[in-house]
Amino acid sequence: MAKSKFDITPGTARRPAPKPDPDAKPGPMSAAIRETARALDRSEEDLKQQRRRNAEEARQWRDAMDAGLVLLRLPLDLIRADDLARDRSDLAGELKSPEMEELKQSIRALGQKEPVTVQQDGSGYSLTSGWRRLNALKMLLEETGDPRFSLVTAKVETQATGRMDRYVDMVTENVVRKNLSLSELAGLAMAVANDPETGVADARAAVNRLYHAQSPAQRSYVNAFVRLLQDFGSVLIDPREISRDLGVQVVRALEDGNAAALRKGLAAAEGMEGQLRLLRDFIERTDRAPDPRGSGRGSAVKTEFRMGAAKVTARKGEVRIKSPVDYSELSRDVLEEACRAFEEVLRRNGRG
Repeated sequence: MAKSKFDITPGTARRPAPKPDPDAKPGPMSAAIRETARALDRSEEDLKQQRRRNAEEARQWRDAMDAGLVLLRLPLDLIRADDLARDRSDLAGELKSPEMEELKQSIRALGQKEPVTVQQDGSGYSLTSGWRRLNALKMLLEETGDPRFSLVTAKVETQATGRMDRYVDMVTENVVRKNLSLSELAGLAMAVANDPETGVADARAAVNRLYHAQSPAQRSYVNAFVRLLQDFGSVLIDPREISRDLGVQVVRALEDGNAAALRKGLAAAEGMEGQLRLLRDFIERTDRAPDPRGSGRGSAVKTEFRMGAAKVTARKGEVRIKSPVDYSELSRDVLEEACRAFEEVLRRNGRG
């Protein structure tokens, strides 16, 4: 039989392909292909695991940013420090104070150890707390030109925090770190009450929100200085010089009037020392003045004395305590316990 030009004999069956030998070793090319396939499988799994790790780390980063747990090194000029009213009445004087100089020397030698707190917004960052640290770095950069002072370590809050909460955060740090005067605490409460974005009705409500961690007595002192600043803040040279007891006693004496005459006298006084003398004289005159409600011999007999910032007046059938403490904040149980103790002392002395 003739062969075709392709050397195929017509009518002959094709030979079956030989069966692979299970004991035969793969050739070099086959081994290379198998190893490449295994490597690709491992690479794909590694890539999936890396993607999962990246997603988890990104989630943790977002959560930390939202919680204000992330510290960033930010350029000084990105931070606005004038968004919130500050709890220091003399910011220019604070920059020149010995305490500021000590802070600068500490940062110069050791670097910034405590971060400031900022709120991130569309135009950059707004300072919540850390005004002294931020300004110490600005002053050091201006004085030295050293670029290490051009960045501030900041705790960044990315979630929109209520304006009132930011004020509370600022106060919480500064009340602990710095001995602020009652007039400064009262001034901040007044500024917060005048800030329409805080949602606070008045200065008294601001005091309760800002200084909720303080005792009722301390909040009462601040409220007394709020009244003092409301009546005389425009004429007082430096309210920080007024002691707690003096300020509280003046406010208590104002219950009998004379605020307009006192304001006029303060405006005409020479220097802060003159104003302090006038305030002390005002208290003494008020204490010596007869009680306009009394008449006759019985009402004229009384005992009066002071216990700290409280004034106690005792008459027939009456004991009156005028104090900066807001007794309405005390529970009825506490007041009853105090009254029982008072009556017990009187009984022991044959007066009950």
